[in-house]
Amino acid sequence: MKKGKTIVKYFKSHQVPSAILKRYQNSNYDKKISLKLPVKTRWRSSAICLNSLQLNQLAIELTITELSRNQTVRIDDDVKSIILDDGFWKDVDNLLKVLNELVIGISIFESDTPCLSKVVDWYYNQLESSVYVFDIVGNNIKNIIEKRWESIYHPVMEEKNGVFVNKLAWETAGKVDPITWWYRNFSYSAPELTQVAKKVLSIPTSSAVSERNWSAFAYIHDKKQNRLRADRVLKLVYIFNKENIDGRSIDEIQTPDENVESDYEDECSSSESEEESFNDNETDDSDVSS
Repeated sequence: MKKGKTIVKYFKSHQVPSAILKRYQNSNYDKKISLKLPVKTRWRSSAICLNSLQLNQLAIELTITELSRNQTVRIDDDVKSIILDDGFWKDVDNLLKVLNELVIGISIFESDTPCLSKVVDWYYNQLESSVYVFDIVGNNIKNIIEKRWESIYHPVMEEKNGVFVNKLAWETAGKVDPITWWYRNFSYSAPELTQVAKKVLSIPTSSAVSERNWSAFAYIHDKKQNRLRADRVLKLVYIFNKENIDGRSIDEIQTPDENVESDYEDECSSSESEEESFNDNETDDSDVSS
């Protein structure tokens, strides 16, 4: 990761290499694909940084080759050795595969409808994934996942007695929502445990949804619109969120599992990094006073 940041910083701080890189980007990709630095405030920025390097690999190598023949421009020896090292680009590919898996998982857990029941499925899929066998970093991450798996899914939990031996119930376990599954099969035979399962499985996996909701409130009730009553703010936030949903087509409204991967790929491939923002339309003073 440090080597990747070194390359990005070099092109961002040197005008001539940056201009040559843009020329090769236009000739090979017909567009400019900007190099992006990872930042602490965006958890997926490390994967986006490596993805931008991967997309620009050919243009970067051609740029360094041309600069090596140019006697008037001096190239940093460390940057040159990193770019011309095939092992570095293999490490980028392997690390990006690992980070993509983690990014998709975090995106699911920070979606609008996250619950603890999805965590078990994600962990199980990671144990079966082959992206962690390429290098030492991947193996270390898989070891961490396995330790977590052992702590949340003990073999004792596989033992079934009494009403939980129902084969029909377990055949439908992966086809319906976990909370619905508990209510359909055990609401009468194990009512207390069903209530516990409902509360546990309904726990959100992160506070991302609440933070997005707070951002919507901050956008509606800002310094200019600070005289709005609480009930009016609630109505405006509801309308604001509903307009965001209605503005999309039916095909775009999918479950988090279906659209999270495509959203991440779109962000990685975009030429300009887009920060999450709200509509720039401001309410008139007359509307506020009313």
